[in-house]
Amino acid sequence: MFRSLPHRDTPLLYLTAALSLQQIRSPLTRVGYAVPVGHAALILAQAGGIGIVSPDDRGEPAEALGARLIWLPPGARHEIKARAGTRATLLSVRDTVIAHALATDAVGGEIRRALEQRISLPLDDPNPFLQIVDGLARERV
Repeated sequence: MFRSLPHRDTPLLYLTAALSLQQIRSPLTRVGYAVPVGHAALILAQAGGIGIVSPDDRGEPAEALGARLIWLPPGARHEIKARAGTRATLLSVRDTVIAHALATDAVGGEIRRALEQRISLPLDDPNPFLQIVDGLARERV
């Protein structure tokens, strides 16, 4: 699922172009976002509701309510629909960046297999994750 890069000396410009960070603030209406083919997505939902439609779902959206950490693996295009009142952060990452970051040993293989699955976990305290995302946003400016 993850494509590898030809060289580990990938220019930083390529890596920063392969990341996208969006704040989801949907006060009055439902809004939609698309994660392109070949990108993974990390959603830090602090409040509201998120619907996710992927080709694997056969058109049936997966719903996540409240504070959640959601990982969508790379591969197919994902559609994300945020309900009115939703607050979340959406980070999309090109699959080649993930492959480049993972070690080639057994531990890297285990992490790679885990990241090839959709993950949705309750997010009791989003602050540690939000601090990391805020740091990433500051670096991109």
